[in-house]
Amino acid sequence: SIHSFPTRRSSDLEANHTIGFTRASATPEAHTQTLNASKGISVTAWRILVDEAFAKSVKDEFERTRVVN
Repeated sequence: SIHSFPTRRSSDLEANHTIGFTRASATPEAHTQTLNASKGISVTAWRILVDEAFAKSVKDEFERTRVVN
């Protein structure tokens, strides 16, 4: 999966759904990183829709690495 985190400084990384994450998310840098991540997600989704071989490789990788409880 693809995730966007609001900061690049490892000392500032916070888990999702925490007060620290909320604070880190309220910055121009976080906004830019979120937009960049969303563009990456969009391009990946588009490629899955138009490239059958790529879609198969994504599905195969997902099946290979997913954890089943």
